Amino acid sequence: MNRILAVISTFLYFKSTSSAMRGGLVAAGFLLLAAVASAKGAKDYLKKPDLWFASAEGRQIAANILSWQADTGGWPKNEDTASAPFKGDRKKLKATFDNGATTDELRFLVRCINAAGEEVLTTDDTDEEDGKKGNEKPPVSGQKSSSSVKSVSSVVEKSYLPAFSKGLNHILTAQYPIGGWPQLYPPGKGYHRHITFNDNSMVRLMEFLREVHTSDRYTFVPAEQRKAAGESFDRGIQCVLKCQILVNGKRTVWCAQHDEVDCRPRDGRSFELASFSGSESVGIVRLLMSLEKPSPEVVAAVEGAVAWLDGAKIEGLRAERRRGADGEMKLVLEEDADAPLLWARFYDLQTGKPFFCDRDGIKKPSILDLAPERHGGYAWYGTWAGNLLEKEYPRWRSAR
Repeated sequence: MNRILAVISTFLYFKSTSSAMRGGLVAAGFLLLAAVASAKGAKDYLKKPDLWFASAEGRQIAANILSWQADTGGWPKNEDTASAPFKGDRKKLKATFDNGATTDELRFLVRCINAAGEEVLTTDDTDEEDGKKGNEKPPVSGQKSSSSVKSVSSVVEKSYLPAFSKGLNHILTAQYPIGGWPQLYPPGKGYHRHITFNDNSMVRLMEFLREVHTSDRYTFVPAEQRKAAGESFDRGIQCVLKCQILVNGKRTVWCAQHDEVDCRPRDGRSFELASFSGSESVGIVRLLMSLEKPSPEVVAAVEGAVAWLDGAKIEGLRAERRRGADGEMKLVLEEDADAPLLWARFYDLQTGKPFFCDRDGIKKPSILDLAPERHGGYAWYGTWAGNLLEKEYPRWRSAR
C-alpha cells in the first residue's frame, strides 16, 4: 500500500508540469502503478505449504532473494526481491527495516531451511530401512536420490544458513544500547537514525526476534544467537516503555520516531512532525499485550495508551479516497453517524488535536489546507485502533 501511495503522490506532484509532459507522465504513472500493484516479494510466498520451499520453484526464488542481500546483511525495501535475481552493483544495495524489508526475506529463508531439513530426514530414514551402505535401492518416483539430497544439503549449508545468520546478526548489531532500532543500518545522520516505530518497523523486528528465540522453526539457529535474540527482544521492550510519552505524569502513546539517546519524540520526513501517533501506537500496544507475563510497567503502559486512544477517537466522520473530476486523488470527509471510528495519524503534542502537514513542514489544522499532492497521497486518517478498543483490549484485560 505504501508503494501505491508513493506512486500516486509522485504522479500528482508532476501534474503541475507542462501539458505535453503531463500526457506522458499520465501513461507512465499508470504503468508504474500497475507494476507496483502486481509486484511480488518474499512475503507473498510465506503462505505456501512447507514442501513448496524445497521445490525447484521455491529454491529458484530463494536464489533470487539471496542475490538481493546487501553486504551488511539486510535487504532493500520496495523491491521485488523474489521474481528475478539482482543484476546490478551489490555495493549500491541499501538495506533497511522499513516496509517489512529484511524480516520478510529472513522468514522465507527459514521456511527453505526447514523444508530442506525435512526432505533430508525423510530420505535418510528410507536409506536406513533399505539396508547397509552400498545396497541402496533406486529411488522410486517422487523420492529424492542421495545425490539430490546432498545437493539440497549443500545449498542449505553454503547459502541459506550463512545468509540467515548474516541477516540476523545485522538486526542484532543495529540495535541501539537504549534498546531501539533505526530505520536502517548503518543509520547515517538523517531522520532514519531515530528509533523507528513508523509503519511498525521496530515492532516487526521485535516480533521476528521473539520467533527466533522461542519458535521450533528456529532450532537450526545456534543457541548463542537464539539467546541473543531473546535478550535483544527484552531490551526492546524496555525501550518501548522509555519512549512512551508522559503528559503530567500520565502515560499516553508514542511518536512514530523517538530520539536514539533520550527517547523524546522526533520528526520524520518534512510532513511527519513529532506527534502523538494514532497509527503506530496501536501496533505497539498489541506487542505489549502479547507478552505472556506482563510486568506492572507493561500493564500500566497498555492501560495508559488505550485510555489515550479512546479519548482521541473521532466519531461520525467517514474518510474515503476518491478521484475528482480533475483526475486528482483526494481524501473526502463526510459526516456519517454510521461511520467506523477514526483516528488521525498525527496529534499535536501540546494541544492533543489532529494536524496535517505539507512538505514545507508547516502544521495545518485541516486536511483541506493541504496541497493536492499531500492531500490524497498519505494515510492521514485510519480505523487503526477500532478492533483494539472493541475486542482485543477487553479480551486481554479479562484474561489477566
